[in-house]
Amino acid sequence: MSQPPIVVEKLSKLYRIGMGYEKVEPAASLIGRMAQVSAGPFRYARSKLRAPREDELLWALKDVSFEVQKGEFLGIVGHNGSGKSTLLKILSRITEPTSGWAELRGRVGSMLEVGTGFHPELTGRENVYMNGAILGLKSREIDLLFDRIVEFAGSRVARMIDTPVKRYSSGMYVRLAFAVAAHLEPEVLLIDEVLAVGDAEFIQRSYRKLKEASSEGQTILFVSHLMGSITELAHRVVWMEHGRIREIGPPAETVRNYLETMLAPPRVSEGPTDLGQTDQRLGRGRFRFRSVTVLDRHENAVQEVHLGGSLDIVLEYVCRDEEPLSRVAFSVGFRDPDGQVLTCCWTKHRGQDFAKLPAEGSVRCTIGKLALAPGRYTLEVRGSCYEPESELPDVLQDEVLSAGELTVLTADYYRTGTGFMGSLGRYVCEHSWSQSATDSH
Repeated sequence: MSQPPIVVEKLSKLYRIGMGYEKVEPAASLIGRMAQVSAGPFRYARSKLRAPREDELLWALKDVSFEVQKGEFLGIVGHNGSGKSTLLKILSRITEPTSGWAELRGRVGSMLEVGTGFHPELTGRENVYMNGAILGLKSREIDLLFDRIVEFAGSRVARMIDTPVKRYSSGMYVRLAFAVAAHLEPEVLLIDEVLAVGDAEFIQRSYRKLKEASSEGQTILFVSHLMGSITELAHRVVWMEHGRIREIGPPAETVRNYLETMLAPPRVSEGPTDLGQTDQRLGRGRFRFRSVTVLDRHENAVQEVHLGGSLDIVLEYVCRDEEPLSRVAFSVGFRDPDGQVLTCCWTKHRGQDFAKLPAEGSVRCTIGKLALAPGRYTLEVRGSCYEPESELPDVLQDEVLSAGELTVLTADYYRTGTGFMGSLGRYVCEHSWSQSATDSH
């Protein structure tokens, strides 16, 4: 049986954070500041010679061990700072480990960040040949692959192929870099999240190429925060946490366990959003919103909710007229960070105009299953009076848009072990798929 292309044994990486510099308050006088500058090199030398304190040490990796077989597609997941990128940098020989070892057999191609492996002053064509030479290919071998590389990268890259890559956009960088890495056929390919920079069409084409490469015997390590991609592409998944491997297993099961751990309870809010003092309103003041509160299913005020979760939005108001208002409609809208209205919950849609309102009270909007994708949204509240010749009771001006903010966290909405990511759109739809054979007759 052939030896595995990747073997990692008790790999650890220790960083010293802060470098142990002494905190020095700026001197009051010019002479004092000059003295501090002069003493700077001595403070630096002293900090380097001093043994670091415990709080100055960070184990980015700690006793990481695994093997990857030929043709295996290994996905790596974990929160930011869990050690994923450090692991790939060590495997790419960019960073030296503190202890342990890793052995990679065969040519290794890597895409660790935008621009890695490219010289900015060289043209795209020159960088293709330089990368091929680094992988040990001869010029005539690169000649045979060059047209396929440029075609895969796309027409915009083809047009700029003889332009220095420092003039490329990040998307063009990624297109050419992936095309080079995939077509120069290294035995081991390391990819760290950079495909997220590309557009949707190129990402899907790249995924198909990775599947094809894996089926042909190429070994791939793929770091990503897109759980759907990991579940679809990987044969196994490594879940990293605080520099250690927490779990290695089948994609669906490991991703599901990771998501369940990451989906911590939403943060509790400090209380309602106070609207009583804002003057950014329309209307005569007969009616005013006082506060907005978002409640979870346990009646806790929250700032965050999970995708697919239930929530209640409570609007407290006060009427300043002796005569009660009639035919009042309420709405709660959701805007994205660009200010676009995504959807609106309106009493008119439900045929629920309120005939008469007491002088003070509240109305509640209940959302049984929130279908907004993960992200941060702004709440916009409105009250509308439909009495003849009446004015709008209370509408917050668009310049404010701050009836409160709501963050939607990812969740296993479809109960398949895959968290829905905000990059896939702003809405989540209930749907199903089926297939049928085409009748050739």
